[in-house]
Amino acid sequence: MQDYMIDPQATNSAERMIQSLAGVCDGAATLDGQGFSGFDAQFGHSLAHQSLSGRAWTVKQAAAAVKMIRKYQRQLGGKAVIDAWMQKPIFNVELYDPSAPKIEVEGKAVVNDRKVVLNSDNQAVFSFKYNADVIAAIKNLKGMYNGRKYWAAWNGKNWSIPLNQDSVSKIQKVIDDHKFEADTAFTNYVEQSQAAAQEDRFMLTMNDGLNIKVVNDEVEVAFPDMDVIDQYAKMYGIV
Repeated sequence: MQDYMIDPQATNSAERMIQSLAGVCDGAATLDGQGFSGFDAQFGHSLAHQSLSGRAWTVKQAAAAVKMIRKYQRQLGGKAVIDAWMQKPIFNVELYDPSAPKIEVEGKAVVNDRKVVLNSDNQAVFSFKYNADVIAAIKNLKGMYNGRKYWAAWNGKNWSIPLNQDSVSKIQKVIDDHKFEADTAFTNYVEQSQAAAQEDRFMLTMNDGLNIKVVNDEVEVAFPDMDVIDQYAKMYGIV
């Protein structure tokens, strides 16, 4: 996208036209000539939802939206209207390119829009501008802890994932790989988790593998005294 203009108040913007198509679209359930065709329905609705939630489109998304506007020009005023509009497409919000390097303005710090916070439900919550690579990485955040499966979930606004001793290292990798900024609560949890892991490793070392050992990524405990087994289980929340 090169020759375009930004006008937050424009009613004939690309965002408004895509929203208009989505508003009369029934997901291509019927062949009524209204809204998107079956092939475009899912993507068209996702573009509309993204713009309605105040999130800017990427340059690639904007280019795809312009092609869709041309394709559905009959519903948007006709060929002559869209021909004139195409000479300089209008958007309500500035587009962005996720692959473009950040430019630091003299005297101003670059604001990091990628944040991770720890909420009251002990979940790591990711907030960021749309990025396909980041979303793919977050979707891979899944596993099992204390016999229960966990995974990343989308609530319509943010991605979140339960924070536990298994997920914390995976979450930290996403933070490091994709340059997220973590809040103090999350950082404290990571430090405490690392300290607990070091304590567990110390116990295994001191035990010399006689009663506690790791087998296939699982801790195997063997004591002749059942009272000791019960105490260990309660300490680590096994029972």
